[in-house]
Amino acid sequence: MKRAYPLITQSIAGYGFTHGVELDYTEFTAAALTETISLISVPAGTVVRSVMVRCDIGFGDGAIDVTDSNVTVGDGGDVDRFVASSGVFTTDVGSQYVDGGSGTLPHQYSSADTIDLVITNTGVGGNVANFTTGRLTVLLDLVMPVGL
Repeated sequence: MKRAYPLITQSIAGYGFTHGVELDYTEFTAAALTETISLISVPAGTVVRSVMVRCDIGFGDGAIDVTDSNVTVGDGGDVDRFVASSGVFTTDVGSQYVDGGSGTLPHQYSSADTIDLVITNTGVGGNVANFTTGRLTVLLDLVMPVGL
């Protein structure tokens, strides 16, 4: 189940991220090797300063259909703007990937958008809907505009 939340002050001070999104394997339902999930909506003027993907529990299907799983983090204009490739397969538990996408940070949105995660599997018949395990956390450092 997807859970998006602002981080508390102590977490912001300790880690430098302002928002978190947790996703587990039940969120992925496509009968395909790839799927896009909207993580968070951002209004015009939002500045993204940093993004990190952490693999908490590796994604797998309990069989040998999926041989690797990777995610990117970006938006509708550039699917890997913030994180170019982050391993989240069963062997990638504990892996952390910070920034390193195709875009330059910080990035400011001139219009409203969503920050998205794309998961891609490799392996014959390794559809994302077949996952039986997996959880990841995406941490974001966002500066959102406030109304006057």
